[in-house]
Amino acid sequence: MYVQYSSPDESVVLKATNHIGFFGSTLGQSIDVGSYQGITAQVGIAGTAYSGSFPNVKYVDSTHCDFGTGTQLLTQVPFESCTLRLRIQASGSLTSLRISGAKLLAHSGSVHSATPVNMNVYGFEKGNSTWTLMSGATGLVLTPHTSSGSYVHDYYVCLSMTPTARVKGSVSLSLYLESY
Repeated sequence: MYVQYSSPDESVVLKATNHIGFFGSTLGQSIDVGSYQGITAQVGIAGTAYSGSFPNVKYVDSTHCDFGTGTQLLTQVPFESCTLRLRIQASGSLTSLRISGAKLLAHSGSVHSATPVNMNVYGFEKGNSTWTLMSGATGLVLTPHTSSGSYVHDYYVCLSMTPTARVKGSVSLSLYLESY
């Protein structure tokens, strides 16, 4: 099984040495406590070396966002405006792939149940009507794809974050899949 994290149009593809950076209104600018990101970009491990931008989707309230066109219902976000496309693809001798469960977690460090420190990360899958606070083991549950004969499954996800304290922080994202 192969997993690819990219922008919906594949203009930005995350590699093992890259990360997603959330910034204020310009690259490198901090986000004010209680505010949400204005830019979402691919960065190096130190949070610099920008190498492409992801579509930015900003949390407004539990059922609304701003993806650059003003406040909209979450259900109005088009595929190409989602922050990430997670592509799950059968590989090797697999001819089809059935996903019985999928969850995207935001956590602190290598402890998957640990809540992100000094920040709140929100997410929703394309088609959902409410944001999920992705806090440790309480991740974003993604739609199962159980139809037979499928070789590729795409999940379109929007992410937004807000700091809860004026300190530099980082968060890890992990994708859990159950397949058969």
